[in-house]
Amino acid sequence: MRLFIIIVFIIISGELNASEPVEFNPKLLSKVLKRQFNLTDYNLYEIFQSGITHSTSDNQGKYFKLQSTYDSTDFFYLYIGRILSCRTGSCGNPALSTLNTESEYFDYFIIFNSKKTVEAVRVYNYQATHGQEVTAPGWLKQFVGYEGIESLVVGREIDAISGATISADAITMDLQRRIRIVRALQP
Repeated sequence: MRLFIIIVFIIISGELNASEPVEFNPKLLSKVLKRQFNLTDYNLYEIFQSGITHSTSDNQGKYFKLQSTYDSTDFFYLYIGRILSCRTGSCGNPALSTLNTESEYFDYFIIFNSKKTVEAVRVYNYQATHGQEVTAPGWLKQFVGYEGIESLVVGREIDAISGATISADAITMDLQRRIRIVRALQP
C-alpha cells in the first residue's frame, strides 16, 4: 500500500510540473540583453499575427518584438517557449507531446536580430532528468548566425552531446521551426 501511495504521488507531481506555465520574462533574458546587446531599457510587445498559434501544440510559446526604449529603430524578435522532451516516447512528434502529460520539459528563448537571424539562445528552466548539457552557453552558440536557409542536423552542423541526444535534437528541431515562423512575420 505504501508503495502504491508513493507511485501515485510521483505521477501526480510529474503531471503538475509539466503543466506549470512558461515564464515569459525570465531574469536571464535581462542579463543577456544587458551583457550581449548593452540593452537595459526595453519594451516587449507580444506579436499577434495570423499563422502564429499560441496553443499547447505550439509548446506554449510566444513571439515578441523587443524594442529599445530610447531608439525605436533598434529592435529584436524574441521567442520564448517550452520544449517537451521524451520521457515516454513523445519526442519529435508534437502531436504526441501534447497528449503526453508525463513529458519532461525545458524553457528557453531565442533572440533574433531585425534581419531575423539568430543572435542568442538560452535555456533558463531545465526540468528534465537528462541532457542538461544543452544549457551550456558554449554549445548554444552554435545557433548564433543561423538564418534558417539550410537545415541543421545534430551530429553534422550541430555538435552531438553524449547523454543529451534527445534534448539536443529537440532544441535543434524547435529552433528551426521557430525561425521559419519569425521569417514569415511582416515587419
